[in-house]
Amino acid sequence: MALVPPVTPRRLEPGNLGLAAQDLLARGLPSSDVIEVAISPRPMTGGSKPMTPRPVVRGPPQDEEERLLVKELSKEEEDALMQAFAQHDKHKCGKLELHSFHELCHSLDLHLDAHIARDWLGDLNQVAEDGFSIEDVKGVYQGMLAAQTPAVRKSAGGHMLKLSDLRATEDYMRGAFKKFAPEGTVGPDGLRELLKSLGFPDVHGDLFDRFVGEWLLLAGKPDADQEPPLNVHDFISCVNLLVDLCRDHQLQEELKLVE
Repeated sequence: MALVPPVTPRRLEPGNLGLAAQDLLARGLPSSDVIEVAISPRPMTGGSKPMTPRPVVRGPPQDEEERLLVKELSKEEEDALMQAFAQHDKHKCGKLELHSFHELCHSLDLHLDAHIARDWLGDLNQVAEDGFSIEDVKGVYQGMLAAQTPAVRKSAGGHMLKLSDLRATEDYMRGAFKKFAPEGTVGPDGLRELLKSLGFPDVHGDLFDRFVGEWLLLAGKPDADQEPPLNVHDFISCVNLLVDLCRDHQLQEELKLVE
């Protein structure tokens, strides 16, 4: 359910969610993880060399055609996987335990939350106690990389992102929006469904209800009952904030594991 501020938010500079968040807090809106992420700078990962924006891994695509478009691993990607598998095969038995699989993904700069990991493992969840072979892991890794945006795939390979990579990722998201909304606009319910179909982590476990509600406030479109038409620019703004929120939650989960 969307939070309703005591005063209608001011019309601020379009796209400046940080200023909008500060304005809403000043007007009495309770703080939240979404509001805090809008204000805070993007977290970075030290696992990438050179340092790049921390990738957020999306789950398997719901579209069957997309699931079939699995691109073969490059030699560099396969070599990196083989090296990581050997490193995390602690018992040298040719199998990885579940926690070692998570560590392998982390070492490859693919940070999975528990729900996304289960979705990618699929039927392998039933044999987790027996461990995962290199072929098991390779199949999951190949599908995982194929479903990510160009920037995430390149970042997962430890490469510094260029402006062209970020543009390619935005083009990818624009294409997804156009396919979902051929008329060029969606309402809040459509936006939630689109985020779900793209496999983004649902960090609140409510099918993006709270996130979209708070993003609408930040975007200056607080009255969801009127179904404000949201265009592709709104969608890109929403996705950028969601990616930051997912990164923040992943970092918090990892801190809990080491405490």
